[in-house]
Amino acid sequence: MAWLVEHPLRDPLTSAPQTALLGEDLRLGVLLAGTRLHVGVVLAACAVPLVWLLQRRTALGFELDAVGLNADAAAANGIPVARRQALALALSGGLAAVAGGLQQAGVTWFMSNASPSYGFAGLAVALLGRLHPVGIAGAALFFGALDTAARVAERRHGIPHDVADVIKGVAVLGALVVAAWASRQRLRAAMP
Repeated sequence: MAWLVEHPLRDPLTSAPQTALLGEDLRLGVLLAGTRLHVGVVLAACAVPLVWLLQRRTALGFELDAVGLNADAAAANGIPVARRQALALALSGGLAAVAGGLQQAGVTWFMSNASPSYGFAGLAVALLGRLHPVGIAGAALFFGALDTAARVAERRHGIPHDVADVIKGVAVLGALVVAAWASRQRLRAAMP
């Protein structure tokens, strides 16, 4: 992608390594005037129950979960592990591509070769959401609200935006500690 952005797709009107801006007719509509909240939020909200249904209510979802939890046990039960791993990779890559397209069409309107660390943020969101589609959506909203509040606090009050990253880190660590504690309590309760 970096090569495409820097060479064939590069905007000739700027020295920055980026594509030309999307035309007004290709941009996603804004839901609330004065904000960057766009139609992509509705699409993401529709994806959450669909992913939940796939994961929790289909045989394919069961197989994907089984392969993710223990590939050897899944293989012993006749699940085609390599095919399910490839499918999981394709599905998650497809969802990430849709999210990236919505980001470009709804917020930035161009592509750059300087990509933010969305991958690390995505891992933190998945951990905080406990790998559940609804939890992940809630964690993503929490992270987005923190980022927005941090920009406003920096602009209005001079508070460094890095405070939001510290809060995110504390939230993820807190979620992991609580999960470890709950797991330990379940193990103690199960022991005779």
